[in-house]
Amino acid sequence: MEKSLIIAEKPSVASDIAKALGGFKKTNDVFENDDMVIVSAVGHLLTLSVPEKYEISIKLIEPLINKSIAKAKKNNVNGKALTPFLLSEILRETKGKSLEANKALLFNNIDLASKIAKTLANINRNSEVLSLIR
Repeated sequence: MEKSLIIAEKPSVASDIAKALGGFKKTNDVFENDDMVIVSAVGHLLTLSVPEKYEISIKLIEPLINKSIAKAKKNNVNGKALTPFLLSEILRETKGKSLEANKALLFNNIDLASKIAKTLANINRNSEVLSLIR
């Protein structure tokens, strides 16, 4: 019988998913029922960086980030408005280079995610994946 594998970002999230779905038996940090297995990781499974062509040096970007944060504090920008504010400030300060860097990173994420999905789709779940998590 094939089972779906859910990899949660941390143990508490795996537990929350199992509680929300109901009907799971917990063994160590693995939740399992007839149809699914829920496991978790701690930390990042993988990281991606901006392609070198679009990279903005830390010497350039760090002061701009700090300047934008200070401006946000000065103008009482917080909550849901903070991220758009910071992104627009950094976009303006980098004359659009930060947007190009973010888009390149997004496309890298899409490319890697599709490769991972394709690889996982080709794995015999019962023999290979489940043996890795037990």
